[in-house]
Amino acid sequence: MANRRRILLVSVNTEKQPYPVYPLALDYLRAPLQQAGYETRTWDARRDTNLAVVVRDYRPDVALVSIRNADNNDVVNTTNYLPAALAVVETIKDHSAANVVLGGSAFSLFPDEILNASRADYGVAGAGEHVVVPLVEHLLAGTDPRNLPGLVRRDGSNPPASPPATAVLAREPELVRFYWEQGGIPGVQLKRGCPFECVYCTYPLLEGRKFLQKDAVAAVDEIQQFHEAAGVDQFFIVDSLFNAVPALARAFATELCRRKLPVRWSGYFMPKNVTRDDLLLWKESGLDGVEFGMDTLCPVLLDAWGKGFTLTDARQATQACIEAGMPYSMYLIFGGPGETHETLEQTIAEAQACPKAVVFTFLGMRIYPRTRLYDIARQEGVLRDGDNLLEPKFYISHLLDRDRLTARCAELGRQLNWLVVGPSLEKKSRAAARLRDHGRKGALWQELIPQ
Repeated sequence: MANRRRILLVSVNTEKQPYPVYPLALDYLRAPLQQAGYETRTWDARRDTNLAVVVRDYRPDVALVSIRNADNNDVVNTTNYLPAALAVVETIKDHSAANVVLGGSAFSLFPDEILNASRADYGVAGAGEHVVVPLVEHLLAGTDPRNLPGLVRRDGSNPPASPPATAVLAREPELVRFYWEQGGIPGVQLKRGCPFECVYCTYPLLEGRKFLQKDAVAAVDEIQQFHEAAGVDQFFIVDSLFNAVPALARAFATELCRRKLPVRWSGYFMPKNVTRDDLLLWKESGLDGVEFGMDTLCPVLLDAWGKGFTLTDARQATQACIEAGMPYSMYLIFGGPGETHETLEQTIAEAQACPKAVVFTFLGMRIYPRTRLYDIARQEGVLRDGDNLLEPKFYISHLLDRDRLTARCAELGRQLNWLVVGPSLEKKSRAAARLRDHGRKGALWQELIPQ
């Protein structure tokens, strides 16, 4: 056992708003590595310190570094996470002879740019769990891993991104407990992929354009194991849209009900084909809040932004929540392609007409490569040749007056149930942080529901 080769799994994410996010990606990597006989150790930037000491003492053969986010997607108070991620790579290289491999969502969106900005040896774009063992074998043997799916090299000879596939997970109980104690919500995944065509969205790029489904019983097994091993009683379904495959959504809730597990859960929902009966079933299974990805409530923009639902769908979904007694929130984006002050006011009026809604509002759309928004931004001159999107750039419709838009956002932010980028959101975020410091766990937006 003393001669087992050592793999260091690293999560660089330190963001804690709206709540700390458990590093699910490491669980997908840990399972195949342990099954192949490798020793693994985790270093998590939120939990752990003294990376240099850990690296010197552990002497990893390979370090796998997961970069979840490039920045915080906030046009008002933008934070770029990449300098800290690159500093982690520097520390590993300075204090060990380990091969360093990058991965994660942010890396998969900017693979060549991030690899070339770092001292890492390779990267993997896309799903890594079915590539990681053969890649590690190549690195330890000193052979060329050139043809592995998703491998990113400095010479640019990169095969297609590694496609997602079903996979088992290996949790680290101590890490689960840490995130739970910090107010985080462990993630559970029922399916990967997204077939929809939202103008800005990267889910199809990262997870594929077809749904890859997990067995509902297996997903509930994960929840039960979490609950029994660490006392966790709240979960977040990290699928792009929980209810996009109705049969799977119902099967999952039915299995939770059958086992009578004392847990709560939430997730992102599409406001389409949401019925009172479904909500009552989900509520019985532990659902305690629906988060709708609306983006806009203007019919013209719903179509232009590729949302896949209508204003009538959205109205029916929120009404079903009211009838079922289900708390709900909605996410809006002000300033996407074609937005005018008239379309903006239509969205605001529709949102304010939704009883008991909590509204999260973002200003502008973060521009990512290989999205429709990227093409629109190029066509309109928002992006120019040579622009480096590692430095966050946002699209805000040229049809909006910025001062007027800023004033409208500030006005909305003074309402308790509207969380709008800017000073009002910062104030409410500080209040949420105080609640977490006093032991509150999970999503806290229900505290803002209008009475």
